[in-house]
Amino acid sequence: MRIDDGRSLVIPDFAGNSYFNTCGNLLINPRAGLLFIDFESGDLVYLTGTTDIVWDGDEVRGFAGAQRLVRFHLVEGRRVSGGLPLRWSFGDYSPLLARTGSWSALHPPLSATGEQPQR
Repeated sequence: MRIDDGRSLVIPDFAGNSYFNTCGNLLINPRAGLLFIDFESGDLVYLTGTTDIVWDGDEVRGFAGAQRLVRFHLVEGRRVSGGLPLRWSFGDYSPLLARTGSWSALHPPLSATGEQPQR
């Protein structure tokens, strides 16, 4: 996932994610909800918004191995501190992630103000 600015993010879709069925649903009704979980603290972030699908082009090629992208535009978000009663700690990344390359070189992280740093 890549955060583009304070109100939008991009999620790449890879073969095997089974998002393609979801992409069809989003073409009919672009409203979506996302849930992000911090398993160490139990914090939850709920996001609602609209989506569009990026089917091809340089932006898709910027995510090595992605077949398409889902762009999410935030309408509303809520954070619930400690909302998850269970806790886990991080293990290791999947070794299969190495196949997607490093996106950080192509897409540097946002600054504290939510803007892309100058290249």
